[in-house]
Amino acid sequence: WLQLQQQGGSSDDDDDSTSTAAAAAANAVSVESWVTRLTANLLEAYKLNNNHVSDEWFQLFPTDLREILPIHWDTDVNTEQFNDNLYDTRLEMAVDSAYFARAEMVSVLVASLTNANLIGGNTAGAVTERDVEHCLDLVQTRSCRVESSDDSGGGAAPAPPLRVLAPIFDMINHSPNPNAEFIREGDTLEVRALRDIPAEDEVFISYGSSTQPAWKCLFSYGFVPVPANDDNEVYETDAAELKVVDTDGTILRFEVSPVDIPLELIRYEATGSAWNKDQTTEQCLANPVEEEMGLLTVDVGNRILERIRVAAAADNGGTLKDGDGGGVTDDGQEVVAASVALLADLRESNRRTLLACASGFQEFLDEM
Repeated sequence: WLQLQQQGGSSDDDDDSTSTAAAAAANAVSVESWVTRLTANLLEAYKLNNNHVSDEWFQLFPTDLREILPIHWDTDVNTEQFNDNLYDTRLEMAVDSAYFARAEMVSVLVASLTNANLIGGNTAGAVTERDVEHCLDLVQTRSCRVESSDDSGGGAAPAPPLRVLAPIFDMINHSPNPNAEFIREGDTLEVRALRDIPAEDEVFISYGSSTQPAWKCLFSYGFVPVPANDDNEVYETDAAELKVVDTDGTILRFEVSPVDIPLELIRYEATGSAWNKDQTTEQCLANPVEEEMGLLTVDVGNRILERIRVAAAADNGGTLKDGDGGGVTDDGQEVVAASVALLADLRESNRRTLLACASGFQEFLDEM
């Protein structure tokens, strides 16, 4: 739902050049036009009742998504919990990049509603700015991109993809290993089984690339993907943030996956013993090194492997407890805030990915 617009000249001097979030922070971000349009349409139908859409669908909507969407989280309220190695830098940068673009879009819609005397005051059917935010949250988390069927025949070009909110369909959950898919057939949206589905099993679809790595899924949809069958199951598209503290105190961040070790990390580990302190860390990482493929020796690989294992062990445990960032129920039970629980889920996803990366990298080194 966000569009990146390149500004000026780009730089390759970032210490986290493999991170999508870093790229986002270096660009101007705007909200896609379909988001504004769909939010306005939903607001008209949901709040102003200017549509024949069934109220039964609206009653199934979640009442408040602010607790699970990072764009709304106030880290100042839970500083201790958020800073206790839970908050993911990539997620933080994505939120920072999107915050003002989203606020501007809300401002435009509020201004339009105000001009039409539909917001504020005691006007019948008036909506609030919070209603606008809520409808935007619904569009962000429940809309889907649908392609047309490619069997139109006659050589005609397929219809362009649409962004839609589809009643009931929007309740189908995501899985990295879906058992169904969806396709647009004319004016209908069809869900088709990819394999036989037992009668009592849940139907799952894939929400697409916006769910990987896990921090993207949390940012866009408000949940962290959890493997259905195997607690340690990971996918090639998973990615984890590996933090390295340099001798000068600079914090470097590298994104690793079960099948990839970034060249920047290999370069850093291979040259770290002779680090050129006449240059900044960023300049050293950006400088080309001759015969870079030769930098990865077994010794360098083992040092990288140890870093990954140490990081995975650090992610294993203990910071989430009752009462963290939460409150107290009516019967006096302490609860964990949804934001902190989700960040703990993200940390666990990061740990699983680091372990998978270490396992695959160990096999690679054993064959060297």
